[in-house]
Amino acid sequence: AVAGLLASNAVDLGQHNALRRFLGDTTSTLSDQARVSLLQAGLHSIWARPLTGFGFENALQAHDIYVQLWASAGILGIVGFVVVAAVVVRGGLAVPHASPNGWLATGFVAGYLGYLVAGVVQNFLWDRYLWLQVAVIMWLVVATRQAAKTGSLISSPCLGDP
Repeated sequence: AVAGLLASNAVDLGQHNALRRFLGDTTSTLSDQARVSLLQAGLHSIWARPLTGFGFENALQAHDIYVQLWASAGILGIVGFVVVAAVVVRGGLAVPHASPNGWLATGFVAGYLGYLVAGVVQNFLWDRYLWLQVAVIMWLVVATRQAAKTGSLISSPCLGDP
């Protein structure tokens, strides 16, 4: 149905839209070329200083959070990020679905995984809201553990037991 509407021009998406860019118009070609050169510059930075990186001054160049972190903070920066991501995802998925926090944790983990996947092609390393997901997931992990210890249904790690 959507394809029919678009093919019949019943719905006007405008000259520059996501569908045309996806199918490869001139604006996407130029953007792709620019991103490839920025990615190559990030990879060159990694090979020039793989252990220490070059600092965070140009951390948003590569349009890839993993390349950006490695080029900026070196191997310890990227390894630290991967460890934090793994701990957060594993912790969130370990919250039992039978608990009141289970489905909420799963939803936040899904959102965080979306961020991690999209980070391969986006330059949102400095997005301040990404830490909200991490904080909520870890809060749910701690709250669920405390609730299991006390036998209560809900526990708040910040406020103590209800």
